[in-house]
Amino acid sequence: MSAANVLIRSCRPDDMKHVIKIASTYFLDIADIRCEDCAVSETGDGRITGFAALVCDNFPEIHTVAVAPSYRGRGTGRKLVHYLISKIPSGHRYVYTRTTSTGFFLKMGFAMMEQSDKINLWDDCLECKFSDTCQQKVLRYTLDGADRC
Repeated sequence: MSAANVLIRSCRPDDMKHVIKIASTYFLDIADIRCEDCAVSETGDGRITGFAALVCDNFPEIHTVAVAPSYRGRGTGRKLVHYLISKIPSGHRYVYTRTTSTGFFLKMGFAMMEQSDKINLWDDCLECKFSDTCQQKVLRYTLDGADRC
């Protein structure tokens, strides 16, 4: 099944059990993620195959993108990110992400930033005891209103 056959939609409360299951596959920390932050990918038969979260606290951040292992490599993650970017309120110039999957985001037009930018953007990075050895990279995508990914 290709991403063309997958529906991307806002997460519903009953989807969260599937979101948690997919996140646990990758040992992702989603404790602070709310249902209303998420979008899900759904097959025609109603199976949730992935999710992504957009957090807009101080600025828009693609917080998490995860696709069930048997559905990876089919464009679902890309569709999820496109969907989230389309939901970013106007007035923002950039969307950011912290990730170890830099290749995925670079292919979508995100640009690498300096690691020092991480502590300027995220308070939790400034206070983190692992900041010196953190493997997450910071990337930024420029929102121009017309071509969002």
